[in-house]
Amino acid sequence: MTAKRSATVLVLLFIAVWALNTRGKDVVSKAKYNAIQSGMSYNEVVEIIGKQGDENASSVVPGVSGVMPSINTQMYSWINWDGSNMNAMFQNGKLINKAQFGLK
Repeated sequence: MTAKRSATVLVLLFIAVWALNTRGKDVVSKAKYNAIQSGMSYNEVVEIIGKQGDENASSVVPGVSGVMPSINTQMYSWINWDGSNMNAMFQNGKLINKAQFGLK
């Protein structure tokens, strides 16, 4: 076997081993998704999932004194190796909405 061919085989073997080791190491599962309920704090959600989410967006609507408080909104996502994912929206520190795609 030539040196070039040996190097190619080693690279392909490395890629195969890496793929096998990352496969199945999901961040979020359907069971974890189902355990998350409206009204939970971000920290409670992180405790269930076991990992911080990636903040995708945030906004603040200033309050009006004596009329309404400020509204702080954040959206986070957790994405698995295969693209399945969960999104969660928090308003004033509490979960108001969640969505998932392809969780097992």
